[in-house]
Amino acid sequence: MAELSKWSYLNSKNSKKILSKIENASAGIISTTRTTELRAGNLWVTVNKHRQKKLRTIGLVDCIIAATAEENCLKILTKDKDFLAFEQIENEII
Repeated sequence: MAELSKWSYLNSKNSKKILSKIENASAGIISTTRTTELRAGNLWVTVNKHRQKKLRTIGLVDCIIAATAEENCLKILTKDKDFLAFEQIENEII
């Protein structure tokens, strides 16, 4: 939701309206737990700790997605090659 909010502000869109639509459409799908949130913080430190200086850091939002997938035994389908850094999570670059 934070990522969508950021996008809305950057693109001069009504963030409350967009977030409301997303909340209504995704009610009950998957929510994070305290365990997921703690794991996301751990993943962020782990994957960024040894990244080369020329590579940008992997964002916390990606780590939340990865932790959620890990906790729920889900596969991540993405175009974002950053997810290859999460070796313990099944992902597919499409």
